[in-house]
Amino acid sequence: MSFFHDLFLTPSVTQSIVLLTLVVCLGLCAGEHLRIKNFSLGITWILFVGIILSSFGISIDPQVSHFAKNFGLILFVYSIGLQVGPSFSPFGKSGLRLNLLAVAIVLLGCAITIALHYLTGIDMSTMAGIMSGAVMNTPSLGAVQQTASDILG
Repeated sequence: MSFFHDLFLTPSVTQSIVLLTLVVCLGLCAGEHLRIKNFSLGITWILFVGIILSSFGISIDPQVSHFAKNFGLILFVYSIGLQVGPSFSPFGKSGLRLNLLAVAIVLLGCAITIALHYLTGIDMSTMAGIMSGAVMNTPSLGAVQQTASDILG
């Protein structure tokens, strides 16, 4: 019995890998089998299973958690690149105009973020996180988190 207690409740690398695997497997099974008529949450169940387990106080090793977050971010960006890459033509017929529009949107977002920083007094690292979350930009959120942890130690 001590083996199972240590395996699931004592934070270690092994326990972290077992719990992450368990969360993914349970989430995928729930996404495949739990349906209301033709509606299913699909892969989103992984998030819900993780939230449910964490509500019981189950946690994983902080170093493994940090690795899993970064590795998940890398896989996410890579898979988006694989999906979008073949159809990407940055300088095609309307590519230059779209690229200039994208640059303008980024600069406008930065300008609004800086303006809100001065208007509200919220520190810049928090504002950068808000900006990243507002545009649903996962890579920029990862960069902001890494920069904030480097600065704050």
